Amino acid sequence: MEVSRLLVATAFFAACIVGIAAQTGPNVCQRTETVYQRRRVCAYRTWLSCCYYRYVLKCAYRRVSYCCSGYKNVANRCIPVCFGQTDRSGCNNVGTCVAPNTCRCDSGYSGPQCDNSKIL
Repeated sequence: MEVSRLLVATAFFAACIVGIAAQTGPNVCQRTETVYQRRRVCAYRTWLSCCYYRYVLKCAYRRVSYCCSGYKNVANRCIPVCFGQTDRSGCNNVGTCVAPNTCRCDSGYSGPQCDNSKIL
C-alpha cells in the first residue's frame, strides 16, 4: 500500500516538473515555482536489503508560462484585452484590439474604443 502511494506521488511530481507545456511568443511571461517532493530513502541497509526507510523532502523548480498583464489565454495564445473584451466587441465591433485597451479603428471611426464616427 505504501509503495503504491509513493509511486503515485512520484509520478504526479514527475508529470508536474517534466510535462509542462510552455507557451512561447510575445506577451508571454514566465515565473519559477518551487515544488517539494517527498521521497523515501533507505536509512539502514543490511546485506540482504533495506530494512528501515525514512522520508526526505527534495526541492525542485519548474518554469511556468502565463499571459502578461493585459492579455488573456485563448486557445493557448496570449491575445490583448480591450476594455474587458478579447474580440472586436471591445472596440465596438468597428476596430481591432492590437494591445491592451488600444484599438485600431476601421476607416471612418476614431476614439479609444472606436465609438466616434467621422463625418465625411
